[in-house]
Amino acid sequence: VSTVASISSKNDILKLKKFDTIIIDEASQILEPQIVGILPKAERFIMIGDHKQLPAIVLQNPELAKTNNELLENIGLLNRKNSIFERLYEFCDRNKLENAFDQLTYQGRMHAEIADFPNQHFYDGKLNVAYDIPNLNDEIKQELNRQRADLYFENSDENNQIQHYISTHRFGFVNVEENPYLPQTNVQEADLIVNFVKEIMSLYQLNNKPFDSKKTIGIIAPFRNQIALIKQKLELANVPNFEQITVDTVERYQGSQRDIILYSFAVTYHSQLNALVNMNDQGNVDRKLNVALTRAKEQLFLIGNQAILKENKIIKT
Repeated sequence: VSTVASISSKNDILKLKKFDTIIIDEASQILEPQIVGILPKAERFIMIGDHKQLPAIVLQNPELAKTNNELLENIGLLNRKNSIFERLYEFCDRNKLENAFDQLTYQGRMHAEIADFPNQHFYDGKLNVAYDIPNLNDEIKQELNRQRADLYFENSDENNQIQHYISTHRFGFVNVEENPYLPQTNVQEADLIVNFVKEIMSLYQLNNKPFDSKKTIGIIAPFRNQIALIKQKLELANVPNFEQITVDTVERYQGSQRDIILYSFAVTYHSQLNALVNMNDQGNVDRKLNVALTRAKEQLFLIGNQAILKENKIIKT
């Protein structure tokens, strides 16, 4: 078991030991030069990943990343920022090589209402909620049946507007008007995030649910300034164990999950919309939005300026 970087720097191991199969996880985030020297070292390789989520971070601009080479383009290598995983997957899909690729179609992380948008817009309706898989043990069945429940919180203070909203929604968008303060920040959104966190904590206590600051709530924001502002306001609001609540970018959240995700778009100018987007080459999947939406298990709340965000056709949907 090794990282790609470690095994690449210790290639002699593959001379000492012959492996039948090499399995590479998170393969859609690994660029071709990092992996192409490893793949021939075994009889076969299995790569696992999701090219509809965020790829490797590439600093080159889109034009410089293009191969512009006929031989490379003929094998589908059009852009150096894409992984060999993505290229091979699309090649197998295009040529109907069904013995060489497959797609996992059952997920047990997200409540069905949260999973619905990514399923319909990013996964062609092939993503199923794992309720009815046969031969599951009782513990897994109990966890999956939990996801069927309409409400996550049964008890709430109906006179408390935010608390009532949280207790009656699995997935929601809260509109916040434009309020420029500092570049890439929105004070109103940060204040609303803090209020949501406080009311979620109250609801957990009211419903006798165990609350874990590290696992229960996750906060996503696209800009470092907004992240810093939210952290500051959590501290000033005396939120218990505020330092254990992860506030970070979508990129840093890939591979993680939380019971409840709060996403502050923090877009106050139209020019900032590009920072929210990471489209695939076909232009039909926003990989950054896909990652953000699929981090949540129980509830997902998006907070942003509707007038600006609706200019993005996927977010508008």
